[in-house]
Amino acid sequence: MEPDLVPLPYRILGRLGAGGMSEVLLASHLDAPQRRVALKRALPSLAGEPRVQRALEREARRLAQVTSPHVVRLLGGGQTRGGLVLVLEWIEGVPLSFLLQAEARRGERLGLPERALLLEDLLRGLAAIHETREEGRALVHGDLNPSNVLIGFDGAARLCDLGLSALEGEQAGGAFQGSAAYTAPERWSRGVQGQRGDVFAAGVILWEGLRGERLFAGAGVLAALQRAQEAPIPAVEEGHPRLQRWSAPIREALERDPARRLPSGAALLARWGATERPERSAVGSQVRALVSPWLKG
Repeated sequence: MEPDLVPLPYRILGRLGAGGMSEVLLASHLDAPQRRVALKRALPSLAGEPRVQRALEREARRLAQVTSPHVVRLLGGGQTRGGLVLVLEWIEGVPLSFLLQAEARRGERLGLPERALLLEDLLRGLAAIHETREEGRALVHGDLNPSNVLIGFDGAARLCDLGLSALEGEQAGGAFQGSAAYTAPERWSRGVQGQRGDVFAAGVILWEGLRGERLFAGAGVLAALQRAQEAPIPAVEEGHPRLQRWSAPIREALERDPARRLPSGAALLARWGATERPERSAVGSQVRALVSPWLKG
């Protein structure tokens, strides 16, 4: 057992990723090596920072309250020498950001029904987060972007990373944290967290997921900010007539005025409507085939 994980019964197999103040590790159970989990902990250089430990505690508390097959599950956790470690469901797959990059490199994409199904999963996960209450206030994801949407090789999508989650109406403090190209305009001007901000971020992801191209990409935070606040937003079906059926919900999610925007993940899901139901196993196989040339090992 690695000293940094005592007393948790896991062996670290590798690093899945890192961002902000934390890292995520792939691990196996000492008594059942085939049982794999994801371990989230503070970056070693920040393990002694109380604010980082509080953020992990907050994330654990909120994940424990969310119930959805489309949100990564909290399995447990514990205090170790390096601080709190969250034990999370491990999803064999890739982030949506990775899938979109792989599609661009190959010049080949998932079919439209498959894309629509995975994006609907995203909305189901977001609706579940928004329906969660803490201290009587609604929960906000706070950092919705394609890197926090996991596309499993089982053909389902799940939201992850509530490290920047907040409660409705909470004032964001300190320096900007999040993903600029997916941040609602009011977050920059007012700094207030809200479900409508998540809806804007979801609208950007839906637009990009259906079209396979970036909406507000810019060279740096300020360029992305300017584009998100001012750049024209092409209708999702512009040049892509097959996407017409999703035009209204995406337009209503991308309203720059939050008062005119759809109010929650549940409202956006209701506007999204029913989609075709490809076999999950077939979706997963297609995703694996698209990304396999760039997977390690």
